[in-house]
Amino acid sequence: EVERPFALVNLECERNGILVDRGAVSELRYETESGISSNEATINAPSVNLNSHLQLKRLVYGEWNLPLAFLNGKVSTSHKALVQLLPDFRIEALIQRQKLIGQLKQCDTILRFSDPDTNAIHPYINTLGADTGRCTSSNPNLQNIEKKSSLRKLFKSRPGHKLIVFDFSQIEPRALAHFVGEGAFRELFSSDQDFYTRLATEVFSNESTNAPVRDIAKQVVLGVMYGLGAKRMATNLGVSLAEAQGFISKFFKRYPEIELFKKRTIKTTCLTGFAEGLMGRRRYIDAISSEDEYERYQAERQAINAVIQGSATTLFKYKLVQIRRALPLSVKFLLHVHDEVILEAPEEQAERLFVQIKRVLEDPVSWFAIPLQVDGGIGSTWTEAKKSENRKEEPNGNN
Repeated sequence: EVERPFALVNLECERNGILVDRGAVSELRYETESGISSNEATINAPSVNLNSHLQLKRLVYGEWNLPLAFLNGKVSTSHKALVQLLPDFRIEALIQRQKLIGQLKQCDTILRFSDPDTNAIHPYINTLGADTGRCTSSNPNLQNIEKKSSLRKLFKSRPGHKLIVFDFSQIEPRALAHFVGEGAFRELFSSDQDFYTRLATEVFSNESTNAPVRDIAKQVVLGVMYGLGAKRMATNLGVSLAEAQGFISKFFKRYPEIELFKKRTIKTTCLTGFAEGLMGRRRYIDAISSEDEYERYQAERQAINAVIQGSATTLFKYKLVQIRRALPLSVKFLLHVHDEVILEAPEEQAERLFVQIKRVLEDPVSWFAIPLQVDGGIGSTWTEAKKSENRKEEPNGNN
């Protein structure tokens, strides 16, 4: 009902591919190299290999004598650790250099795998690449291109066509709400208000902390779904461990049904040996009954994540199959990335098809209790379509 028909949708994406402006990618690559050189001049450490974690630690914590920054209990020079040392201008240059190095690698990869004759790029997408059922992308991996990346504006539609881009809104928290059952957490989705903003208002509005309350709400929910502990949350938010633990306690006190869901899921997984999400998607987890405490903790985290992410994946794949069946062949599927899908349609049909696709994606599903919401847009490039998101549908069906 899901995987077999979705495999055909996926094959269509692989066959069609998506156009990329190779000339613009080459220009961006040159600009990126120049930016890296500029940042290295600011850092002013010619004898240090900045790609070596060991030498970078000696530079930052030795020669520069900056306070130790920890990540997961270890001294680190990763992005999440270095941001703790801002606003030091040298650290700012290091962080920017790391970002540009990643962008340079992505430019090289896109140039390598895009066809110089057609300008199309055809990634291989494994429909069951992750244990939760999520897809993975390779040759090249387009899933690691960040939403705000300069590269997104270089993916474009064919002449006379427009890209139609849709992204599911908080699909994994909605899956969590489905499984926890009736209660205050499910009520958060009863209005069109932003989920994290409403959660922050209900639980964290009175917090006296430097962290934005919406960020607190998001980190706590991500912690529940992905097993992030208080230490990681404290690092991500830039708050003390005690503050992070307090946020978690307030969250579970306000939504006790989530703690019950976690306990129920772990208990069921121990009995059956697998975690099961919507429509029977399973992930077998042998270590759930391990005598090793760390292995057992990791297995419990995987069980919770398998139910939530696996169910979100099932919903996403099911909905893409639905819109493929509802749309004419003039609409081409080009790419899907996590919870986002990119289609291409003739320019004169794009507005009408946008409305039709949105309605299909948001139509209720009999086996899912939470309303679905998507954000979408139309544009000549991936970036342009994302910038035009949140179009309002008029009563007569026009935008």
